[in-house]
Amino acid sequence: MGEEESETSPTLLGSGLINHALSIAGYGKTIDNLRVQRMMGINLLTGKASQESIPSEKDRSMFSCEKYQFFLDAPFEISNACCNVMKKSPAKKYAKETGRYPITAQMASESRLRSQQWLNHGCNGFDMKSPISNPMSFWFEQDVLAYVVENHLKLASPYGRIVADDGEQIDGQISLSDFGVLDLERPLLKTTGLERTGCAFCGYGCHREKRPNRFELIDVVSNPTIRDFCMRGGRFEGTTGLWKPDERGLGMWFVIQWINFAGKFSIYIPEYERYEKEYGNEFTRMFLEQAKEIGIREVEERKARRKSRKAKK
Repeated sequence: MGEEESETSPTLLGSGLINHALSIAGYGKTIDNLRVQRMMGINLLTGKASQESIPSEKDRSMFSCEKYQFFLDAPFEISNACCNVMKKSPAKKYAKETGRYPITAQMASESRLRSQQWLNHGCNGFDMKSPISNPMSFWFEQDVLAYVVENHLKLASPYGRIVADDGEQIDGQISLSDFGVLDLERPLLKTTGLERTGCAFCGYGCHREKRPNRFELIDVVSNPTIRDFCMRGGRFEGTTGLWKPDERGLGMWFVIQWINFAGKFSIYIPEYERYEKEYGNEFTRMFLEQAKEIGIREVEERKARRKSRKAKK
């Protein structure tokens, strides 16, 4: 790394994003946020999960994020604002400037939020704060695939072809068609390529994928250059001490490996050794070592919590 690319020691990190929470809270003030406590099981002032702050198995919310508390120590920013910045805000701005409102192909079956929106407003949400029409809300994925086949539509290449899903069925076994779910006795359909596509740089949920994962599939169905840009580069920003993308790339090689160590995951990173050798430095190595320690601590704390819960039963 040349002198022009030198990095300032990320001394501001300390306890990772806990510092950010403390600065918002006003340093030292008691935070009484039941929603955060229930979701994370975390005391934001200490960054530790206390037994009192973690709900029991019976009372725990379905959205409990206790297992992801290690992200509070992450040396990089985490946000769900990408959709707002890249999709929602531009669409709202366009609607405000032109008086035109969007028509989308989103379906209620795709998420709990979309299901609730459909139940509340129907396909045409003209009474919503941001009016929108979703004429396909009541469709399912099988409806979409069948429509494409019946109307001889062309699919984007990453999806491959649409074929019948010849899953083995035991003689006499009840099928969906027995309940009238699949009208006209049509077969279940599937694509030979990807089932879904999205932002090529998004890592959300990649820890739940089997190999080949999304980063490997980019090389097959799209352009290896995209994956390379996603992984390469990155540096610690001098003003915040946080790991950020730079002109060389997004630096996801470091982000994913930190998550692997701290969360005890095994997300495969194509060509990791090359990226670590080319873009790693004393700071990345230091934080990855710390991530290993966090991972060990997390495992021990989870075991202790499970043991404590069993003792209370």
